[in-house]
Amino acid sequence: MRKIPHNREMILAFANGLKTQTRRTRGLKDINEEPDRWRLDDLDTDPELLNLETGEPFTIKGLIATFEDAEFDIYRNNRYPYGNTGDIVYLGEGIRNEKGYAVYAADGALVMRKGEVVPWKWKTNHISSVYMPEFAARYYAKIVNVRVERLQSISRQDCIAEGIDKLDSVSYRDYLTPELIHHDPINSYYSLWKSINGGKNWSKGQKSWDKNPWLWVTEYEPVTWLNPEVTGKKEVLCQQ
Repeated sequence: MRKIPHNREMILAFANGLKTQTRRTRGLKDINEEPDRWRLDDLDTDPELLNLETGEPFTIKGLIATFEDAEFDIYRNNRYPYGNTGDIVYLGEGIRNEKGYAVYAADGALVMRKGEVVPWKWKTNHISSVYMPEFAARYYAKIVNVRVERLQSISRQDCIAEGIDKLDSVSYRDYLTPELIHHDPINSYYSLWKSINGGKNWSKGQKSWDKNPWLWVTEYEPVTWLNPEVTGKKEVLCQQ
């Protein structure tokens, strides 16, 4: 099963039913070296393409985004790295050492495996969401739609679907400066993007936004997957 890593804020947003979209650049590094150079030509599952040298058709497996450089008549095919529409993925999240036991960084809940508390066995005191082992997964999602677009194409409704924190009926959180608030959800998401992609290096986060990269927009919905590694019982999948 494939994993989509999430930071603490986004894990909590998903758990609270607020997050139904996520944006990722993984698998698009070559395109994002010069994102303005490319345009999206097609997005298709198992597309049949033509070998320009031999004239023979061939099939690329997976969900494939085809980009065109019109100036030089060059095409590139990039595979969606999280599977395909209808697939189940698990959400990676940080875990840490708490008095010799593994707990989730998002809320401090104990990590369980086959009904037993997991003792801390790693050399470091924190494991990031990227490296969280699958047995520790507690949140699962079904991919319901995938599209490809530029970062700055995000709409206000999409920002809300990304799970930004709503402070009251008209205000949204700033993820870099806690004392600030935003009335426009795009500004809140802008701060979230910079915090994830720049951390404490604000200029790095700003450059990432200004570059306006191509990315995968994954729409997903929560499902219950009774992981046998956690419960010790046969796995069961059901829609929430």
